[in-house]
Order: sequence, then C-alpha cells, then structure tokens
Amino acid sequence: AYVRRKFGVVIGETTAELIKLQVGCATLSCKKEFEAYEFRGRNLAEGIPELVIFEKEDGFRALENQTSAIVRSVRTALELAPPELAADISQDGIVLTGGGAMLPFLDTLIEQSTGIPTRVAAAPFTCVARGGGIALELMDSASGTNDFLSME
Repeated sequence: AYVRRKFGVVIGETTAELIKLQVGCATLSCKKEFEAYEFRGRNLAEGIPELVIFEKEDGFRALENQTSAIVRSVRTALELAPPELAADISQDGIVLTGGGAMLPFLDTLIEQSTGIPTRVAAAPFTCVARGGGIALELMDSASGTNDFLSME
C-alpha cells in the first residue's frame, strides 16, 4: 500500500517481503546500514514496469502502521493480563518470536513504548514450533503413552 501511495506503483507480495527484509525498520532512527534498494513494479497510470528506489526513511514509513498496531496490541495485552502474569512479564521481560521479530529495532520500539525489557528469541522463526514439540514430548513421557496423538 505504501509503494502504491508514494510511487504510484503496484508490487507483488514477494517483492514486498524482499523490501521488508532489505530495508524494513521499526524506528525512524534505525541504525541499520543499507544502501538504497531498487526494485521494479507496474506503474498504475501507464501499466508499464517502472524502477523504484527505496531510501532508508521509506523502510520505516512503509511499516509504520503495522509496527504501531503491534505496539498497541502489546500494550492492550499487558493491560488485560492478570496481575500475576503482568508482574512476571514486567520482571522477566518480553520475548519476541516469529518472523516479525526479525524486523530491526522492533524490540527497541516495544521496550520504549512499554518500559519493559524486550528481546528477540534466539531462533525466532522456529522457537515456537520447537517449544511445541518439546511440550508434546513432555506430555508423552508424563502419560507413558502417545494415545493423545493417535487419530484412531
């Protein structure tokens, strides 16, 4: 949507993902080093391919609405959390997981907004799946069987 609004160019999801990975940043004062990123899209007015050059500020502006929504969601979750859980989170901090955690300085943005220490998990892409696997193994060993996994 940002590329369409600013440049009058349409891009696909794959190009948008590549742009996010190359130049995306959660803060305007991002210290991430990169050169301007060039890509092609289809000009809306003329329907022909057009070269677009994404600058550092574009990497922040393109994701600004999404990062703001993430911060609002985190703040809402903290406000709605039971007091004991909120106390644990406040003491132990927030751990970001999943692909979104890879966005540079998202942890910094959340920490500045909430005042709670925030960090990115060691392997954010796979840690949730690995943790689920560990939980299943623990459940399996505790019950002595894997009947709950059986579909019969």
